[in-house]
Amino acid sequence: MKNLTPQKKYKKKNIKKILLELNIKTNNDILEKLNFVKNKQGYIKELIKNDETIFKIF
Repeated sequence: MKNLTPQKKYKKKNIKKILLELNIKTNNDILEKLNFVKNKQGYIKELIKNDETIFKIF
């Protein structure tokens, strides 16, 4: 097994990658909005954090 760099060890332990697939035809409105957002990851995270309906469950 190859030795991992400290950065790769950190990512392996602390980071989870999520893939989002959007259909060009049916999700074009979402794609258009995201085209104007510089920080897509930050934008999506803020939307989720501010969505009170999600956190009513917890």
